Amino acid sequence: MTDDVELRPPVSELTGRAYVGRSGIARWLRDVEESFASAEIVPLELEDHGDRVLALTEFRAEGLSGGVPLGSELGLVCDISDGRIASWLGFFNHADARAAAGAR
Repeated sequence: MTDDVELRPPVSELTGRAYVGRSGIARWLRDVEESFASAEIVPLELEDHGDRVLALTEFRAEGLSGGVPLGSELGLVCDISDGRIASWLGFFNHADARAAAGAR
């Protein structure tokens, strides 16, 4: 990732919060760790759009209380600069991510 990377998970639409730079990424990782017993992003499909990558993924997590498994679509649009991720924009579904990436 670039030094000034900007990460906006889907919940950013609700909170207005972005995670910026290395310290922001570290904060996001702590937030995820504090929110779930376990969490992973499972890639299903990747599309190269030149200076942009569309990642259609599944977010799998386990709740802190009672270990309830959770799963949902997660679409990611990453802008690339000099071979590194400059921004990471998350969507609650694949359709919205495809639209944002300009995919068919």
